Amino acid sequence: IVRLKGGDPFLFGRTRTEIEALRSNNIPYSYTPGISSCIAGPHLGGIPLTDPMLNCQSFGVWSGTDAFGKSWGLMKDEDARGGKKWRGLDV
Repeated sequence: IVRLKGGDPFLFGRTRTEIEALRSNNIPYSYTPGISSCIAGPHLGGIPLTDPMLNCQSFGVWSGTDAFGKSWGLMKDEDARGGKKWRGLDV
């Protein structure tokens, strides 16, 4: 059996619960971690997500839905934490 998921299987996925189900049924498994598009996209474009020369030392990734798939309904320029949503690169 193969479950194929693009990107990082542990980012906004059900990997933990799927592994728990496999373990509880003594089913052997393995996984191969991937790279999330939130990281791969900028890297392919030569855009660093952190840059000490620009005093950018961290970045965040948020899902637009809760654990049950319900949308947060955040469509404004700022999210609930007051941060700006990524819509492109501002240099």
